[in-house]
Amino acid sequence: LPSWGIGVIFFLPTLIQPFLQFKIYKILSRTCLGVAIVLLWYAAACLPGLDPVGFLIRAIFPFAFWYVFKITNRFRNQFTADPKASCQKGCYPFCGGNERRFQKILEELRDRSEPDDPFLQFAEGLMKSQDGSVTIPES
Repeated sequence: LPSWGIGVIFFLPTLIQPFLQFKIYKILSRTCLGVAIVLLWYAAACLPGLDPVGFLIRAIFPFAFWYVFKITNRFRNQFTADPKASCQKGCYPFCGGNERRFQKILEELRDRSEPDDPFLQFAEGLMKSQDGSVTIPES
């Protein structure tokens, strides 16, 4: 029983994550979710006895896990902000807030590659399009 309780406690930060969209919290929350999944599966698959109740727990747990997964996804979709909603260009990740980051990545790519590198041409076309549509000229 302690594994079940600890697993559920590690699962709870996942339910808070839609409201706390800070990178460090997202990392911690996802790590906790991974720990929770391992603990709960271990508690369901390995800890119950080899008796009818134990086999019943093993049989029911995958369905319970799937149901909680579906409910959690619905909850997260309902309360997690859609990045496209606040994007002036209507196409995430090409929103204004990412332009400097993309420009820095493009500069690093230019420093590391040859001028005629097809990937560099693709990246430059992608940046210029600002909507994700890229036409690559044939060589």
